[in-house]
Amino acid sequence: MFFLNRILIAVTLFLLSCSSVYCQQNKTLHGSIINENTTLDSIYLTPDIFIPPKYYEAFGKSAKISENSFVFKNEFTYPQMYYTYLTEDIDVLSSRLGFFFIDNTSSKLVFNYQMGEKGYVLGKTGDEYRNEFQPFLKSYFKDNDSEDFYYRISMDGSEKIDSVYRDYLKANPESYVALWHIAQRFFTFGHTALREECLDHFSINFKKSRMWNLLYNDIHQALIKEGLPFPLLELKDQNNESQKLVIPENKIVLVDFWFSNCKPCLAAFPKLISLYNRYKDRGFEIIGISTDQTKRIDNWKKVIQEQNLPWKQFLDENGTITLSSMYIRTFPTAILIDKNGNIINKKISLSDLEDYLIKELN
Repeated sequence: MFFLNRILIAVTLFLLSCSSVYCQQNKTLHGSIINENTTLDSIYLTPDIFIPPKYYEAFGKSAKISENSFVFKNEFTYPQMYYTYLTEDIDVLSSRLGFFFIDNTSSKLVFNYQMGEKGYVLGKTGDEYRNEFQPFLKSYFKDNDSEDFYYRISMDGSEKIDSVYRDYLKANPESYVALWHIAQRFFTFGHTALREECLDHFSINFKKSRMWNLLYNDIHQALIKEGLPFPLLELKDQNNESQKLVIPENKIVLVDFWFSNCKPCLAAFPKLISLYNRYKDRGFEIIGISTDQTKRIDNWKKVIQEQNLPWKQFLDENGTITLSSMYIRTFPTAILIDKNGNIINKKISLSDLEDYLIKELN
């Protein structure tokens, strides 16, 4: 009897642990399309373009649509965040609006053709996103009725959004929904002390998960952190020679990441040149870092000459360091460094830069 009781206790504990780590697995994820009749097409699950592939588990990411229905294989070991799009969207959209959280308890994905953010997934993580996370976000914002509300929130790099996520985590310390959003914000907008702090609010048990550890390591090893010096980099100059990038001492420095066929980058140069000419003798310096591909190096040099860029230029060929170690994926990205050599803004706008220079150097 004693031995039998021990077996029953062990089985009970196993079942309880399974419920907390997504053991109730569905092998297939059935889907349907609403608000449109689609006959000959395929649907795709696509990862967030800013989040490194190592965060995603590989599996078949497309499914044929038949009479507005489709089926995906469901082979996840932990929850994943995906966007969706259809074959007809290729070369038009990179993805439709709407986040889809899929885990191995997920049974159904509903794709809303007309209103992407109304789509949803039935399952443990999908239910949390729809029934807990979304209402929590909406409770913080008055203008929450727009069709792209959740997308706009995800693209807002302000500290206010991170503070809302932190509040959500305090009540939901084992939320993969929040973890994916923090990962998205880190890889889109970079490191902040608040994003790093958010990781501390997960439970002790959750901190054993693979994804939490991936993000923890990436955040703590980030090269670009506010309040710390700009990293020591070895890049190429215009003569294709390796040079160490040295941040001038006792100067306000702007490090401008760009590439030669980036239209917003080129559009920013006239204003940067104006600010440089106005403040260069008062303690302002600019350093350019291009991420041009090998085949476009000649074009990089040509743009420097045509634009008459007067500050020092470096090349991170193919963006090797910028993309994979600094996680800078939007351009231009302008990093502001104060006179003490510390980063004070990881993506400063031209107007904010001008205001800062007026305040500090006039």
